[in-house]
Amino acid sequence: MSQWPMVSLSEVIASAESGVWFAEDAPEDGISILRSTNFTDEGLLDYRNLAIKAVPALDRARKLLRPGDILVERSGGGPNKPVGRVVLFDGHDEPHVFGNFVSRIRAKSGVQPDYLFWSLFWLHACGQTERLQKQTTGIRNLEWKRYLATSIAMPPITEQCRIVDLLNRAVSIRRLRETALERAHDAIPALFLSIFGDPATNPMGWDRKALGQVIAGFQGGKNLMAGEENASPFRILKISAVTGGRFKPSESKPAPLGYTPGREYFIRKGDLLITRANTADLVGAVAYIGRDYDNLLLPDKIWRFVWKPESFVNPGYVEHLFRTKYARDELRRMASGTSDSMRNIAQAKLLQMSIPLPPKRLQEIFAGHLADLRVVITHQEHALALARDTERALMAKLLD
Repeated sequence: MSQWPMVSLSEVIASAESGVWFAEDAPEDGISILRSTNFTDEGLLDYRNLAIKAVPALDRARKLLRPGDILVERSGGGPNKPVGRVVLFDGHDEPHVFGNFVSRIRAKSGVQPDYLFWSLFWLHACGQTERLQKQTTGIRNLEWKRYLATSIAMPPITEQCRIVDLLNRAVSIRRLRETALERAHDAIPALFLSIFGDPATNPMGWDRKALGQVIAGFQGGKNLMAGEENASPFRILKISAVTGGRFKPSESKPAPLGYTPGREYFIRKGDLLITRANTADLVGAVAYIGRDYDNLLLPDKIWRFVWKPESFVNPGYVEHLFRTKYARDELRRMASGTSDSMRNIAQAKLLQMSIPLPPKRLQEIFAGHLADLRVVITHQEHALALARDTERALMAKLLD
């Protein structure tokens, strides 16, 4: 419980109003309308997907945003995505108004806008605003009167500024960790290209071979319906476990009750997995398994590379070859299907894919550097997790 007085949101805001309705595009003389699609989960605005619309002059003047305005997502989402996200307008250089599924809040004098933003951000982050929502057909709506009646702690202005400073510092640390992790990941494709060159143009002049000449093939799992949660000790991977650029063991479903898998279906340390079915952009995604799991199983839509006893290739080389633009273009080309939402790759086609084959010694040098970078990435992931936990704990301590 906060040591500071608890007040309703309506007591500390000067105004709260909905945004403008819009329909007509106006690329020449229109104005940018910020929508919930411009919201990020971190409380920031994403300006990359702006809607430029025709808005009457009176509405432009009344709805024009200024630094310190807080935008609240009032409608949208879906059954599994609560609305109520908030963002703080930072005074981006272009003029912006806000859309009809969004409301703008302005703080009263004596209330630090950044503090009010963090208080509302925390209400959503800890799930308190979810109980203030109602579901209509395909959309969620924030019950605005109940939202404005929600209580938040209201310390003196000096304490508000101190809290904002602490939270901004915590966020800055977390973002630095995210940047460091992103750069560590980006170092891998850069290293690949510096050692082997672009496989599309093959500037080093490596021999090329069909994939089927250098690997033994692929092995998939069984097509099984999901069982009841916690009914089986075994879990079957979803294709989303592979498509994010790294392996996500949590992306799995329970195996059917009573199913006893053969040992050949278990995920093992050192496996390289590839999706045989997915969207046009994600089919053929690969992920390396860096540790053993005793309960994760291959599904039918994910294959494991099967290496020859005397292989010409190192798995690390193949993994990152398959992440190059050349390989992604080839995989999209060979995938079949009438819908972009589900494409399939046949083993026969994949085994015919032409790949450059550098000397095994050079591949192993790359694999050694790759192992070092994976250690760095693991350290950065742990540091990022700690920064996120610290940030959330600090919010709970300062804002609850």
